[in-house]
Parts: sequence; structure tokens; C-alpha cells
Amino acid sequence: MDDGLDARIAALETAVRTLTIADLDALTLEAQRDDGHGKKVDHSAFWMADARGFKPTSSERAALSTLYTRVLVGLAESAIGVDVTAEDAKTGLAARLERVLRPNADRRLEGLATTVIEESDAARNPWMGVAALWNACCVSLLRERLPPELKSDLLATWRAAFDGLPQAHLLPGVASTAMPNDPPTTLG
Repeated sequence: MDDGLDARIAALETAVRTLTIADLDALTLEAQRDDGHGKKVDHSAFWMADARGFKPTSSERAALSTLYTRVLVGLAESAIGVDVTAEDAKTGLAARLERVLRPNADRRLEGLATTVIEESDAARNPWMGVAALWNACCVSLLRERLPPELKSDLLATWRAAFDGLPQAHLLPGVASTAMPNDPPTTLG
């Protein structure tokens, strides 16, 4: 994987680990709100399902896979407060069986993090908030390569939930005051 992408993933993981359950709830509630006329606003665009023909390179695909694991684990560990990594490291018959059935450590961690998020005290459907967080992280990771309209759509919920708040500036290149075609922010 590209060193620049590795650095961005590390910065994004650090940012995700500062989010609280209230932040996840804010994203979820924003994703579920209506337009004031009784119609739901469509904030459901999800990176993997709606990339509008954008084709990531193999290095970017690998980075996105790594990022997805780290976003889920980081959110479960910080916002929910469960040490997913320690849960995965447990010994015992059930833990050994899980490692046999799911030999890929990232998929195991994703499964544990998913369970933790679903069983949390977050809003009724935290996955809309998780999707909004994931979309914003994808924009931050690949910001130079994404078309402006795709960036704008993927950031809609993040910006609506956090515009003007400190959380808006957590993700590099995703500040609420930046327009989708602004020059990228550099990490470092």
C-alpha cells in the first residue's frame, strides 16, 4: 500500500477514535431526518454501493479495506467503549473456533465491532450514522481523486450534522467550510 495512504489511514483512525456516542447519534439522526415536507432526505449513498463509476486503483482498494476495519474498530472502541482488539485476543474454545471459522483477522475484528455497534445504546439504527462516517472517511482518504459531485454527495450528512462544530474539522480535507472542489488539505 502507498505510504501516503497509510499515513492518511492512521490520521483517520485517530480522528474516528475521538468520536463519541453522541456524535454517532448526531450522524444517525441527520441521516434519518426529513426535508420538512414529510419526505426523507436521501443520505443513504454508501461508498461501496454508490461510487458513480469511480474506479479505485488496487492500492486504493487495499487502503479502503484497511480503512473500513479501522473505522469500525475505532468507533466501537472509542464511542461504545468496548476493546474489540482485546476481545479478539481472548483464548478459550469459542475464541479458537472463531479464529478457525474466520482466519482473516480484519474480518474477525469487523464482525466483533459490528456486534458491539449494533448492541450499543446508539440511536435506533446506528448504521446510517456509520455509513455517513464511512463516506466522509472515504472522501478524506481519496480526496484528490474523487469527482467534486461525488465528494459533495458523500459528505452531505457529515456536514449537515456537524457544520460549524469541532467535529466538522476532525477529518483531514473534510472541514465543513470547505467546498467539494477546494484544494485538498495536506496531512503532516
